[in-house]
Amino acid sequence: MFIEGLPPATVVAVVNGWGSEPRRAGHRQELPPLPDALLPPWAEADDAGLEWAADRLFPIFASTDLTERAESLAAVLDRTKVRPTVRYDAEGFASPWLVEPRHAVLAAAALTLRTQFAEHDPARVGLCSAGNCADVYIDVSARAHRRFCSVTCQNRTRTAAYRRRRSATP
Repeated sequence: MFIEGLPPATVVAVVNGWGSEPRRAGHRQELPPLPDALLPPWAEADDAGLEWAADRLFPIFASTDLTERAESLAAVLDRTKVRPTVRYDAEGFASPWLVEPRHAVLAAAALTLRTQFAEHDPARVGLCSAGNCADVYIDVSARAHRRFCSVTCQNRTRTAAYRRRRSATP
């Protein structure tokens, strides 16, 4: 099967929505409904497949050691046996990746992370800095200062810090 990398937002949505650790930390028992537009047509997946892929991707986001992060990503790429190929059709030459259909989502997400690490600062991929959250993010902003999965987590953390400072002041 021919695949390509997924949009970073899709990778984040898969890991946060179907990953066991982000769901546990966020007290989310149920899996989210699978929106039609989340995955491309070639990436057919069910809840079990998305959960399996998300749990393999989560350690890559959670690791703060760049060597460990690279080794985890390389292991996922190796496990999926994704390989580059080239093809020609009516639109011209294309350079997709070839993978077994059962590994399509995992391989496509791993390719996205591979591109992110190769072209951007690897620190732009991570785990939310909020104390009670295990959601992940990929920072695609221009300023590259993201530390939270969402504005909600950022606001909760800042509000809590403000309240701690205010209650400590006599």
